[in-house]
Amino acid sequence: MKYRIALDCDDVINNLNEVVCKVFNEENGTDITEDTFTSYDIYKCLPFEVAEKYAALWKREDIWRSLTPVYHSQWGAKKLVDDGFDVYITTATHWENFPWKVEWLQSYFPFIDESRIICIRDKSILDVDVMIDDNLDNLIGNIRCNRVLLEKPWNKDAHDEVYGIKRCTNWDEIVVAVEEFYKQDEELMAS
Repeated sequence: MKYRIALDCDDVINNLNEVVCKVFNEENGTDITEDTFTSYDIYKCLPFEVAEKYAALWKREDIWRSLTPVYHSQWGAKKLVDDGFDVYITTATHWENFPWKVEWLQSYFPFIDESRIICIRDKSILDVDVMIDDNLDNLIGNIRCNRVLLEKPWNKDAHDEVYGIKRCTNWDEIVVAVEEFYKQDEELMAS
């Protein structure tokens, strides 16, 4: 059996929040930054009406077409694939966005087969060896695997160490963490 890796999409391999902040500010004359979001729940960070307008941008095709990969995410994902890991993209996106996201992923991550792109709200049911996400709740919910939290403003105050979750700040660290998990798990399987 291959070692399975689940990569979250938004803000782990793409720059969704950065782009949405930019477009929102241009259209509304505001100065929202990623640092505005100290919680994954935007409704805890913005007034309700503002959060509604912000969330509406997630359903606009032009937003999805203007995204770019996070620094080194293409390199990191390709390295994991080339090293023989079974890599999946898992996203809790709204179903209306899914076709645009798949198209974007095929354009920037062509080495990950379309059949390995999964739209799923409850990531706790995933049967993988490593899960990489920026939403701590997704990682807390899946205790059956090694977990990596990609540090973002909305999870900086999270106590991930309590849950045995590895925190990384970039894709170079993510690749090293996956390799370390694999080596540890391989040693456990051999003993």
